[in-house]
Amino acid sequence: MLVSMLTEIIDSYRQIVELSSALLTPMIAVIGAVIAVFQYKLARSRWRLALYDKRYPVFLSVRDYILFAVQFGQMTREGITKLVRNSIDFGFLFGDEIRDYLEELNKKGEGLKILGDRLEKRLDDKDRDETLTQMKKITDWFWNQIEESKRLFGAYLRIDKK
Repeated sequence: MLVSMLTEIIDSYRQIVELSSALLTPMIAVIGAVIAVFQYKLARSRWRLALYDKRYPVFLSVRDYILFAVQFGQMTREGITKLVRNSIDFGFLFGDEIRDYLEELNKKGEGLKILGDRLEKRLDDKDRDETLTQMKKITDWFWNQIEESKRLFGAYLRIDKK
């Protein structure tokens, strides 16, 4: 009787061990899958942060460019060059709308620079007034770009969870 009880106990332990070893492999697979998902999310977060670190200086350069035009009502060759230099890699970091926007900013800045250079020459009153009117029009356009640049770049600089 004692031997049969011991045999039953050993058989039940054997079944528990067999069941445990049968469940161990899927459990390890599930744990591995959970770890892989967390690693993917972490890698994606790091990637987004790295993109942000590359995109934000371009936004700052655009903002400074716009604020210079608004503050002084003119543009310098150095300002134009700085914008181009700081946004040289924008094609890899942004979509077509940012490319088009930067081209428009550059054209308007060039126009403001040309008008400013023209204003330094001796002009009659009519030409001077016409030049100042054109400069005012472009400066007003730059004023509107303060919010427009935030809107355009906001989609690329948003850090919230997607």
